[in-house]
Amino acid sequence: MGATPFLTSNTFTLGGLRGTILVAAGVSAFLYLMNLFVKLATSSYHLARDARERYQLTYVFLALEKDGSVTPKDREVILTALFSRADTGLLKNDSSPSMPTPWSAIIQGIKEK
Repeated sequence: MGATPFLTSNTFTLGGLRGTILVAAGVSAFLYLMNLFVKLATSSYHLARDARERYQLTYVFLALEKDGSVTPKDREVILTALFSRADTGLLKNDSSPSMPTPWSAIIQGIKEK
């Protein structure tokens, strides 16, 4: 059996370069699309999770409102959390309103004393 010229040839041809470029472009396009779909899936998951949290927070807020145990300060914190922008993970350095955290309430309580 004779060896094929492709395996034993040490020459650099234009056909080989075209094939290499086509394979590299195909692999790059595949990796780019996979990265895009992973970002979209992650974003969708985060938005769904955020919607479930807001759903529960709305029911808790309405129950507290019905009992009359919500102070105006609590109402402001809850409404800020409910109507803040949702972070999708696709936008970088977005200047959306910050969500209230327990630490900010603790710090505010310390400052008032």
